[in-house]
Amino acid sequence: GVARLALQEALVLDACEGFAYPASCRNLAAHAMRLESLVVARISYVDPATISDPELVEDMEHSRLYGTPRPETQAIRFHVPAVAKAFMRPWKTIFREGIVDHPLKELCRVYVSKTIDCDY
Repeated sequence: GVARLALQEALVLDACEGFAYPASCRNLAAHAMRLESLVVARISYVDPATISDPELVEDMEHSRLYGTPRPETQAIRFHVPAVAKAFMRPWKTIFREGIVDHPLKELCRVYVSKTIDCDY
């Protein structure tokens, strides 16, 4: 109703990137905080103790130890094991086994963060 109309009026679509964001703000984190009062995701985390697939157990343990990919996002993906595996297999190839040196990967992360005005 009213909240949806307000949301539609407050957002514009970036034709180049395909992202919706407030016309007055390109900071996606600030945008997310504004939307939080209108839309709240209710996605539960899978309890790591309930994971029995050895591949997924290993992936979660790596996330827990190293923080990447974030364990919280992993716990959401694990609702659908095929999705978790489809995400993790190329991620492992690119980020763990890739030929790009780690410092260059970190520089790319900073570049992306600065490009989208992310303060995370």
